[in-house]
Amino acid sequence: MDKPNAKEKLLAEGLKLVHRNGFATTSVRDVTSAAGVALGAFTQSFESKEVFGLEVIALYTQYSEKLVADTLDNEDLGPLARLRAYIAGHIAMMKRDGNRSGCLYGNFCAETPSAGEDIRKVISVRLAEREESVANCLSDAVDAGELPKTFDVESTATFVIAALQGALLISKVRHSGGPMEALKSVLFDRLLVK
Repeated sequence: MDKPNAKEKLLAEGLKLVHRNGFATTSVRDVTSAAGVALGAFTQSFESKEVFGLEVIALYTQYSEKLVADTLDNEDLGPLARLRAYIAGHIAMMKRDGNRSGCLYGNFCAETPSAGEDIRKVISVRLAEREESVANCLSDAVDAGELPKTFDVESTATFVIAALQGALLISKVRHSGGPMEALKSVLFDRLLVK
């Protein structure tokens, strides 16, 4: 296996730093230091910090899309089991780092004014994609008889993503899995019932 080049190191370490500390507070020097490369490697790899941010989002999206493929799009599971697995995947991610990172998309939402318009647009698209995946899963649940035929799939999908992002942010602030567990409980014990 080839050793990662400077740009790959910058993106890998940059993703960790931005995810944990935020985009605005993560400096170029922080990223180059964590990657073990010279400061000039950053300017050779990225036109600007915003371009770097966009590439960090693209890297994170690979992980996010794998979670969607393994859960929401996994037709080996029933529709509501897929959604439950998606939420459980986020809970597991949060537990791995002591509930300190949240979701990179949500973290960028909180920083939108300082992150830049191109980043705002990309985050908006990524969240809309997740919402669509949840809507498809809920629609399958209606078709499978797991939810009533009159169930409002679109509004509920919007709610699920908004509530998930909020629970992730609050979990991050509190360093506690409580908000995520509350989301799971309300979602599956009260909202998504026939």
